Amino acid sequence: MPSSSKNALFAGLALMLAGCPAGQVSTGTTALTLKALAVTAQDTSCNEWIPAVYLSWNEVPGAAKYELNLQGTTTPLSGCDKLACVHAKVNEGNSYTYTVRALDSAGAQKIASSPISLTVIKHSILAPAGAPAVTPSDGGLISSTTPTITWAEVTGASGYFVKVSLSNTDTVVFSALTTSPTVDVGKIPDKTMTFPQFDQKGDGVSLSGGKTYDFSVQALATTAKSLAEATAVDVSAAVNASLKVK
Repeated sequence: MPSSSKNALFAGLALMLAGCPAGQVSTGTTALTLKALAVTAQDTSCNEWIPAVYLSWNEVPGAAKYELNLQGTTTPLSGCDKLACVHAKVNEGNSYTYTVRALDSAGAQKIASSPISLTVIKHSILAPAGAPAVTPSDGGLISSTTPTITWAEVTGASGYFVKVSLSNTDTVVFSALTTSPTVDVGKIPDKTMTFPQFDQKGDGVSLSGGKTYDFSVQALATTAKSLAEATAVDVSAAVNASLKVK
């Protein structure tokens, strides 16, 4: 697969790792916390599911650079000296353990995180059957500025990610995680569920009359007890609908 296709996929998933499992070491008042999430998601350019591990850590005062290490290898991962990194060379079903070190300008270690481990999920989750329904509607147009989105439940899904965007733009006006196959625009079902990589936004928002919106739903699966506790997630292809508000 062309590297540009992979980069487009990885760039599409924001590095928002607030809810990830973490390895933390503290020295005095300084702590270095490493967070990570394994994501198996579709690259629509070639219809393949490409796994990757997304990692991030906090800034350490006085650190000149950071060194991300993968257990079992002798050299640090390349391009990972900032505060976030994508490890793309992973395989579905395999387990990986990481640590990060903060280094001073001379290359000496200031502090290192505790190791964290995760297992990449093999892709199996199916997309919801059919396009999402948006109601109420009148004459083929959405007749509410805060409509309800519903979709077919997916066997094995731990939850769903719903996104509403202005048609033909990258402007997301509402996005939410939910464990049930329905959501109302402007109402985030669980604001405390800070699931990594899937930003929830638009609480209290309403759509604008006369504008067309794209509605997207993806099923999410994890081997954890709940979506919020996931260290890895398998993401389905998206089902979509494009509708105009009356």
